[in-house]
Amino acid sequence: MLINVVLALILFQTAYITFSANQPVLFRDQRGQVTGIHDLTVLFRVISVSAFALGTLVLARAAYLSFGKRPEPDGGRRFSLRSPFFAPGGRWTICNVTLIILSVWTGYAEMESRKVSKTNADAILCAAILFALPIFVLAILAIGKTRQFRKPKWNRFPLNWSSDPLQVLFISTLCALGAFFGSLPRVYGSATHGFWVAASFASTFLGLLIGQILAYRLFADRITDAESEQ
Repeated sequence: MLINVVLALILFQTAYITFSANQPVLFRDQRGQVTGIHDLTVLFRVISVSAFALGTLVLARAAYLSFGKRPEPDGGRRFSLRSPFFAPGGRWTICNVTLIILSVWTGYAEMESRKVSKTNADAILCAAILFALPIFVLAILAIGKTRQFRKPKWNRFPLNWSSDPLQVLFISTLCALGAFFGSLPRVYGSATHGFWVAASFASTFLGLLIGQILAYRLFADRITDAESEQ
């Protein structure tokens, strides 16, 4: 339990340091001369949110280990403090939700005027994404090693392409949607480039969604409701 508390404090400290770090960051050579100036705000914010989320999870685990089980006053049966987030697989629920929240922030950050001006997003890119992603989804499932696909759930690992592709596609689709919603507040005033960046996020979401709709029809006999191994 003590190890979890110490780890949580380290993660919270990391989140604080990266969140309060000065921007931009100056890179100097051995003589102290500035060799580069880079704005690492987005990277630091991603690290901050991730460290804070992991620290909260670790601290919650420490609390559960300390107070989760107590004997009844009569010394009889024991009871435990149960929660879906502490149950097996609950950590993946928190992980999946965190990924989606981070995707919203990523969509917002990518609409920064300096970044938008350097993009080459346009109608052709959006059309290519919208056309290619459904094919990609079907190809992944068709050539996959597993013969049975489990329907996605919130409490499973989100990056197991080899044996749980529908789970990866489910989380990826929600992350694409999160990036699109995150980009919307900055669309106004971002000129044409900003519009097409937001449209590329929307195309990614729609392409993945269409691919999965087709997959659920074409591979219906291979999709099961089996629970994931925890």
